[in-house]
Amino acid sequence: MGEDHQIAFLLRESAQPDSERRAAALKGLGRIVENGLRPWERHPVAWALTGHLATDDRHTWRTRNALDGLTQALPDVRRLADNAPSGEVLAAALSLLDGDDPSDEHTRHDVRRFLLRLDDPHEPVRYEAVLGLERWTEAGGSLPPGSEMARCRLAALTEDASPRLRQAATRLRGLLDTGLLDTGPT
Repeated sequence: MGEDHQIAFLLRESAQPDSERRAAALKGLGRIVENGLRPWERHPVAWALTGHLATDDRHTWRTRNALDGLTQALPDVRRLADNAPSGEVLAAALSLLDGDDPSDEHTRHDVRRFLLRLDDPHEPVRYEAVLGLERWTEAGGSLPPGSEMARCRLAALTEDASPRLRQAATRLRGLLDTGLLDTGPT
């Protein structure tokens, strides 16, 4: 089967109601995205996958993984990061935003999305917001001006019930305070 036919087949399979077929198709699309799509294939795959991300709760993270690195999906991913139908979809969308891509003129708006989501009621969203701010800070060395409330919120998140969120918030606070990211023992 030629690559064009393989992509068309996987896109059709990803829309099937059978969960196992859909999961296999999403995994296959993820591999194809990872190995590189031709320019004319990128937009149709991005549109299909972001559509699945917004509507298929059973495969949110598998769809997210297939979208990773597909920059053509960023406009739709950003819309989801602003108005996702669920906490899991919002967390997945935030995880796809690259807060340190100098070639992306919309990156500065992504940091605002991360800052706003530090107060989200869903733990995965807060966690991905902290990780997004960490990527931003690693690239630029600090939070944007006017982020004093974010520092207060990060301090509160270091006491969160979620161990991974506490650890991420503590790591980010350390990065902000010292300018060095403590990645733990090497």
